[in-house]
Order: sequence, then structure tokens, then C-alpha cells
Amino acid sequence: MDFLKLHRSPFKRVVYYMPNVCETKEGDPQALPDGEGFMLKIKECGSGEDGSYRCTYRADDFQQKYTATVTYRCCAGYARQQGKPGCPLKVAELKNLLDTARGLGLSEFVSYAGKAKLEGALTGMNNFTVFAPTDGAFQSIPTRVITDFDSPSKRATQRGDTPALTLDQLKDTLLSHVVSGWLTANNIRDEEILRTLGPGEIRTTAYSNKKIVNANCVKVVLSDQLASNGVIHVVDGILPNTKKSVLEIISQDSRFTTLKTALGQTDLPSVLDSDGQMTVFAPTDSAFDNVPQETLNRLLADRRCLKNLLLHHVIPHTICADAVTGKHRAVSMVGEDLKVERDSDDKIFVNTAQVIQGNVLGYNGVVHVIDNVLVPSKAQNIVDVLAASGASRLVELIEIAGLTDTLRSQDNITIFAPSDQAIEELPEETVKALTSNPGALAEVLQYHVVPQAAFAKDLKNGAMLPTLGSSNKLHISVKDWFFHTMVNVQCARVVKADQGGCNGVVHVINKVLAPPTQTLADVLEGNETFSILVKALRRADLITALQADGPLTIFAPTNEAFKRIADDTLDNLLENTEALIKVLKHHVVEDFLCCDSCFSRRGKFRQVFRRSPFSYSSHDGASVTSCDTFGTNGVIQVIDRVLRPPGIHFDN
Repeated sequence: MDFLKLHRSPFKRVVYYMPNVCETKEGDPQALPDGEGFMLKIKECGSGEDGSYRCTYRADDFQQKYTATVTYRCCAGYARQQGKPGCPLKVAELKNLLDTARGLGLSEFVSYAGKAKLEGALTGMNNFTVFAPTDGAFQSIPTRVITDFDSPSKRATQRGDTPALTLDQLKDTLLSHVVSGWLTANNIRDEEILRTLGPGEIRTTAYSNKKIVNANCVKVVLSDQLASNGVIHVVDGILPNTKKSVLEIISQDSRFTTLKTALGQTDLPSVLDSDGQMTVFAPTDSAFDNVPQETLNRLLADRRCLKNLLLHHVIPHTICADAVTGKHRAVSMVGEDLKVERDSDDKIFVNTAQVIQGNVLGYNGVVHVIDNVLVPSKAQNIVDVLAASGASRLVELIEIAGLTDTLRSQDNITIFAPSDQAIEELPEETVKALTSNPGALAEVLQYHVVPQAAFAKDLKNGAMLPTLGSSNKLHISVKDWFFHTMVNVQCARVVKADQGGCNGVVHVINKVLAPPTQTLADVLEGNETFSILVKALRRADLITALQADGPLTIFAPTNEAFKRIADDTLDNLLENTEALIKVLKHHVVEDFLCCDSCFSRRGKFRQVFRRSPFSYSSHDGASVTSCDTFGTNGVIQVIDRVLRPPGIHFDN
């Protein structure tokens, strides 16, 4: 059954209103049927869950897009009736706002509205939305907020408070609970700012699919109490003044001396003083006293760490205390998780900090006072992050090498940190040799450090990253296998990524990296195991190719692999330069291929090397017998058979 009858013409749509149907328009007027200008318009209509009929209009003038919504619903006190247009059925004799409040038992609100001479506005013809406090809300506030005009001095004396508000101040307080127009619960939007008839504003927040609705962080306990001239939402407190910014709230509270000092050393005051919405978990001076003095001094002395520390106390949207009903996860402005929960004793915690005062509202957000400082990993120096990331053995080696202060002072660095297990798997004699020679140890450790911040998203396949204090570079390999992405640095797998610190990032790897000092050609020439391969490379005049810039991967057959070929066949191959070149080039790939990402557990070649135009089949039966020997220009994979390229035949 339609609410209204429509008449269409080629150029405009005329709406004939039916009995007792109220219309609400939202959005861009240009998108509506009678909007100005020529543009493409699209209309979508349908019934809402609340019984309304809603039409959404989308328009495009080929420079900008516009959207508007028109909602038709029965006016207050009327309902639809089967077989009849509009809303002819009168379901209730609605009273005005003041009488409706009286019927709801809001006697304090009614009484003070009378004292503030607001009866005319609340009983007139104009529609208003009123957020009306309960009687308990009025009785619980001090006299400096509300007054007993019969004997203000007596009440002030009894409570020991400052003198009561004037008539004008009381009127402003009440009018700051009143909004022009008709706003039902279904129309209340999250993070919407409502202009009131008084000097204040109302920020509405809605959580859990509008099961919890707040006005200035005061809970709506009863909604949609319809009146003939508006609607009442009952709230369980006086709506707080929102004239101050979050920064002003903190600056004017004596409990936040240390927090104010910390903010003053960063550029964050402008953020906390800007328009928008935010939640700030503000640690008191006592909370900062709980931080070890050495840690606090280091934080206050390092502005990078300090800024990250403070941003971890800020969430870029408003979370009122009533919204916390169990366990929740929020993401701070530094990008790390915060666990927010209400326990069985009705206490609210943020990680390990307890909220000792909630819902201190400003015009750009809300402050919750907490009793502990929240320290994210990004507020720690990267050296401190290492131990928490499972690389405590590396911290010990850094100290032995005398690099602790160097790394602490670096800005925006990346450490590829061998895990504790990776260091424990090193031969004991290797560890002893390194720890007894701090200079050599420092050279090895600096090879794990990149003098730029490279997060996981920045690690691209084939990238060559510079290292600290050396001309050596680290090769990054990114391979996608089905639903898994494998990231390697110099063939060491990244097992834990993006462990952020205030001066860089840590990626934990499963191997210790050794800085190469020779080219692939030099490595092969220096190892008698590959003497036949080196001889073949020289005869084919390819040895210099393995001295060139990489990255290169050579699948290097050992002498034993060549001896699998019959002597006369091998002699003929070594004498046939054209065939020899073809065979040798078949063992070299212009890419950086690691065992970890390119071979099966048995050491057989995978069928396809992804991200590379090169592929091998395993019909030759070659296996990798030794993985990942590095040169400055690539990597050697040792194999036990000579590979046969297409068109070359020999028994291996």
C-alpha cells in the first residue's frame, strides 16, 4: 500500500501528500526531483524496517555526484490502515512535550523548565527533540550547575558548594538539551553533531547497531517518546558542557602536569585542539610515577618515541564509557591494538590501565582518566624491541660488539634480526670466534641493518637494500605459494615481520646472515669441489659472466656430478664450445633463487619458479645437496647432477 500518489511528467515529479504522512529530507538538495540544473538522476525506493517508505536519489551533473534521501512515515499518533491511503488511523491522543515529560515522571525537568520560563516553547506548535534528564540526574549534580530558586543560599550552605546558577545560566543549560526538528532513534547517527537551542552542542554516538545510544556520552535510557510537537529521549545525566577541546581539558586539570609537559615536546597539541572526534586515555601524574625513572627519562628525551607513546593513548573516534560492555579491541593512532574491557566488577580497563574517571567530554572528543601509562612497542627504541620480539641473544651480541649506542641513535632503520634459535644453531666455534673479535662481530651484525625503514609492505621481490657501514646489499625475495607469501632476505626467511620501534622496524629471520666478500666466480674458483665446473666455464669463456653484477643463481654441479657422465662424453662436451655454452647457461638464472622458497623438502626442483621466466622440470633427477652459498652478486645452489638443456643429450 503506497503512502502517496505520484504524478509523473517528462521533466518533474509532483508529490501529492496523503493524510498524516510526514516527510524528512536529508542530503544534497540538488539530487532531489525538483533540484536545480540539468543532470542525470536515479531513484531507488523501498520500505524500511521501521515501517517507513524511503527514496534515495542520486544525481550527477558530470562534475560532481549528489545523494539525497526522502523518508515518508506516519506522523506522530497516526498509523496506516489496510485499504486506505496515508495514515488515517489515530492511535493515540498525543500531548505536548511538557505534558509528555510530566507523564514520564520527569518532574525535575518539568519543574526547572517552568522556572526557566520554557513552557511556551515546549507546548507550542514547533517540533523539537528533547534529551530530558531523569530526576535522579538533577538531584545528583552540585548547586553550581542547577539552582533551587526558593532558597539557593540555603542549598549552597547545606552542600558546601559555590552559589547557584543564574536564571539565564539555567535556561542555557536546559536549552542545550533541545534540538530543533524531529529526531527519532532511527535517525540518530554515530558521531553526529547536533546544534541545540542553547550555547552547547550534542554529539551523538551509537554502538552495537544502535543498541547503545549516547548524547554527549550520557546514555539514552528511553527513546522515541512521541509528543504532538516533537519527541523525547530520556537520558540518565545532565549533558555536559562541550565548549572545551580535549587539549583544554587536559591543560586545565592539575592531575596532568607530566602529560602536559610531554605533549609540549611534540606537535600533538594542535591535533588535540583540532575539530573532529577522538578518545584520549589520559594518564595522571601518578600513572607516570609508575614508569621506571630510567625508562621515563629515555622517553622524554627521545621525541620520536615520545610522540608514539602519546599517540598510543588516542583513538580517532569517540568511545563513551557506556559503549564498553565486555571485551573490545581498538586501534590507537600509532597503529597498535588496545584491549578495552569492562570486568565483572563494572570496572573499565585499557590494557593494564584502569579508567578512574570516564566521559570528560570536549567538543572534539572525550577524555578518560587512567592510572597507568600505555607503552606500545613503537614507543620503544628498536634495541628494546629486539628482546620482546624473540631476539634477546642478538641484543647480547650487539652489546659485545659495542653497537648498542650506535643503533639507539640511528633514525628510521630496519634490523633483520636472527631469532634466538637461529643464533643457537650456529656452530659453537663460530660463536666463540665472533665474540672474541668485536670488530668482526660488528661487521656481521651491521650486515643485518638497513639504514632506512622498510616495513613488510615495502619489501618487494628483487629489491636490493643497502646495509649499515658496508657496500654489501641484501637481496629481497618475495614468493607467492597458493595462499601464502614467503619473504626471504639473503635466503633467510622472515618469520615475524613489522615489529615496530620508534626509530625503525624489526623483522625476525630464521638464519644468521654472513656478509659475502667474493663474487660467485671467486667462490667457485676457491673450492676444489667445483674444479671441473670452473674448467668448463673457462673453456666456454663464461667465468667473467659470474663476476658481473647480479643477481644471479648458479646451480653448480660438483666434480662428482660431472663424473656421472661417461669420460668420452664429458671430453667431447668440453671440446664442443657451442654445446658447452648451452649446457652451462642452462645452469644460470638471472634471478636470486633460494632453497627455502624454490625447492621441495627433498631438495627436488619445484616445477615452476614463480616471478621468474625460468623453470625446470625434475626429469633429470638433480637434487640440491648444499643450499644458499652466497657471493656478492648472487647465490650458489650445489647440485648432484649436470642438467641437460633441450637438444643436448648425454647420460648423467
